[in-house]
Amino acid sequence: MEYIIISIILVIIAIVIKFALNIKINDIKKLKDLAFDKEKNAILNKLPDNEEIAKVILNNLKNNHTKVKQSDDPKETTSIYVVLTDSIIIANIKNTFTRVQTVTHECIHSIQDKSVLWFNFIYTNLCNLFFVALIVLKLFNVINGMIWLTSLVLAGVIYYVVRAYLENDAMIKAKYVAKEYMEKSNVLTNEEITKITTGYEEINAIGVKMYLYRLLLEVLVRTLIFSVICIF
Repeated sequence: MEYIIISIILVIIAIVIKFALNIKINDIKKLKDLAFDKEKNAILNKLPDNEEIAKVILNNLKNNHTKVKQSDDPKETTSIYVVLTDSIIIANIKNTFTRVQTVTHECIHSIQDKSVLWFNFIYTNLCNLFFVALIVLKLFNVINGMIWLTSLVLAGVIYYVVRAYLENDAMIKAKYVAKEYMEKSNVLTNEEITKITTGYEEINAIGVKMYLYRLLLEVLVRTLIFSVICIF
């Protein structure tokens, strides 16, 4: 019975936070519409390709060690900084005006505290293994559900705090660093730069809270899955 109550509470928490942050389903469509704005994309077409932008921004950030490459998968849309190889992999984002801010975001990751980045990388993988192991062990009734459910929640809280810190830091700084890059490029007018940065503010107003909510959902959903398994 306690697992049913816990499962219901987890669902309620997800719903309450969704309403508290005023997150709507059509926000995803709104983000896509904003990102693919033809006028703003035409402005940014004056700038170099994403790899060149990344290299310049890294240089501006006094980072001469991180490698940059384009993703081999043309369908990939998520750019990422990989601490294991100290490299930035740029996805297929050339048709969105957010590309400068996105590239900047990953460049900022590359100069964050390496101890925190390594902890996040190792801990995230351990959490994934921990979650899978718990499900397998519970399915074979090897472990006590409540003790390990509590452990899963605590592990999730640590994961969320560290990951949210890294992502929030990069998301907050990206707009300013991207603006600095555009100003130094001497390619865009002040009016064009203002138009782009205003667009970034519109996207960030929706995107930042959605991303942080998605991170929280990862923790809640994993806990919910394990809790539901414990019911049977």
